[in-house]
Amino acid sequence: MILVVEDKQHDILLAQRAFARAKVKVPLHVVNDGDAAVQYLSGAEPYEDRQRYPPPALVLLDLNLPRRSGHEVLAWIRKSPECAGVSFTIVVVSTSTEARDRDLALDLGAHHYLVKPLSGETIAGLLRLAGLAGMMDD
Repeated sequence: MILVVEDKQHDILLAQRAFARAKVKVPLHVVNDGDAAVQYLSGAEPYEDRQRYPPPALVLLDLNLPRRSGHEVLAWIRKSPECAGVSFTIVVVSTSTEARDRDLALDLGAHHYLVKPLSGETIAGLLRLAGLAGMMDD
């Protein structure tokens, strides 16, 4: 399962199209703010049913989010006992090309930093790089 943390509908649609073009065969689940991302990742209400809301293998995280920024979500993941020992790849996807935003995201534990918009080729390359190529149809 892939968790997409994005508040802009246009960017959600672009990400969904990029995943479809990359022939990703696992479901996407979208949350629209940083607090919802923390609730999902910790299995807190309303995401406590792990059959319905399984832990993600991949998290796509925007930086500019309502309620809690992407950087704050990364800091929470880094110190969270709920995420200790849980393995998922975190990719920050942002419009920011600023080195300080990228460097802080990577320092806080993001595995990759991509600049929007995403393409099917970018998604396919990312999944291969992260060892998640099994998420795609051949």
